[in-house]
Parts: sequence; structure tokens; C-alpha cells
Amino acid sequence: MTVAENTAFPLKIRKLDAAETRRRVAECLELTGLGGLGDRYPAQLSGGQQQRVALARAIVFRPRLLLLDEPLGALDRQLRQQLAIELRTLQRQSGITMIYVTHDQEEAFTLSTDVAIMRSGSILQVAPPEEIYRRPANLFAARFVGDLNVIAGTVAGKDGTGVRIATPLNEHADLVMDRAGLPHGPNVWLGIRPEHINLRPGDDAPPPGLAVKVRVRTVIFGGSWYRFDLLHEPTGTTLHAEGRGEPGAIWEAEEAWACCDGSNVMIFCDNEG
Repeated sequence: MTVAENTAFPLKIRKLDAAETRRRVAECLELTGLGGLGDRYPAQLSGGQQQRVALARAIVFRPRLLLLDEPLGALDRQLRQQLAIELRTLQRQSGITMIYVTHDQEEAFTLSTDVAIMRSGSILQVAPPEEIYRRPANLFAARFVGDLNVIAGTVAGKDGTGVRIATPLNEHADLVMDRAGLPHGPNVWLGIRPEHINLRPGDDAPPPGLAVKVRVRTVIFGGSWYRFDLLHEPTGTTLHAEGRGEPGAIWEAEEAWACCDGSNVMIFCDNEG
């Protein structure tokens, strides 16, 4: 069948009259970026256009709910990114509620107004993408939605309104966190996103907050971003740091301080992972 015949098929099954069918098909093809391609057959379409036909056929009868199960998984990265943005626009224009199943974090964040994190059949957290990323409900959710440095720690005591957390990486001082309600003594996990780690020369004095003396293993430059792989030699712990633009003047094999402001450190109790 042609693009137009494929798109019209759900309407013919529902026995809509011909005029209404033509109107809805034309409207749907324009909405999905297929205007002017109604007479083409599958072999005359690109992979992205074929995917748009499938979407047009799924929404032409105006369902109240649409389930998309990894619809972009077979496409190359550039086309996935393009169609993800088009899907987002399509959802906003059509008003159809879409449940989108994906293992790709970027797709989930691009498309969604709300994200649900599932584990073993149970939903752990439902929230807008930014909240899921910045305030995950537990360690599993934090690890699931992006790269995460995880450091084991122990609540060593109280310090005014906050708590002192000792870690084997922050040898020179405990990390003081303004986190009420953590009892004295339990094991905790500190979660730090790579973009929140800043590097300073290793011969500087250790700054306040979380400061870990590391050796730079690799510096990866990716154009608009760069990434450091860092090693805490006494414990063998590997950390990752990321940034935008040009990397700082810290090179492979050098010592450095990996620093993080306490406000960017997430704390998880030992039973949350």
C-alpha cells in the first residue's frame, strides 16, 4: 500500500466515510512531515520516513493513549535524535497521551513531561526529567539516569545543623553536609555527577568541601565536551569528571584535586540501592 493507504487503513476498518478519511489522512501526513508523499510505496521511502508512516497510522484515528515501545531503536543516532524531537512536537500538537518505553536516557529526557523509573516490575519514582536527574529517589534511580560517581561513607557525627561524613577518599577532612535526620553511625553512599567535579592542581592546598587527591589516568576530548578518568591510588577507586569547552591545564599522569561543593553531593542510605 502507499503511504496514504497505509495511513487510511485504521479509518477504513472503523468505517469512516471517504471524505472524512481523506481529510484526516492529509492532516496526519502534514503533522508527521509526510505531506506530498502520500503516493509513495515503502521501497521509495527512507527509514525515517517509514517510521513516520507507522506513527501516522497509529495516531490518525485519534487514540486517547498511545504506547510506543522503543520505536527508534533500529535507527542510527542522528536520525533517532531528529525523530525524538519530532515526536515531542507531535505529542504537544496532537495532545495524545503517550507512554514511551525506552532504555535510552536521552530519548526519555527529550520526549517526556514525566519519567517513571522501574525496577523488577515496580515503579521507584515518577517525576519530571530534571527532578529525576537532580533529586533521584534512591541510589538505583540515580545510577540509572546518568553517569554517577559513588563513594562509600559513614556518618561520623553532627556539626551544628549538619552532619559530618567520613570517606576513605577525603582523608584530610570529613565532609560536612546540611542533611537533617541522618542518625549517627550508619553507612551511606555519596553520589556525585561527573559534571559537578572540578579539578585543581595537585600542589594546591586542599579546598573545603569534598576534595580527593587523584591521579589523572586519561583525558578524552570530544569537541564540545571533555572527560577525565581519575584514580584514587590508595583505594583504587576510579572517578569521572566532565566539562564543556576546552579542558583545563591538567594532563594525564599528573596529580590533581577532584573537588565538589557539598550542595552537589547526593546522600543515600545503605538500604536505598
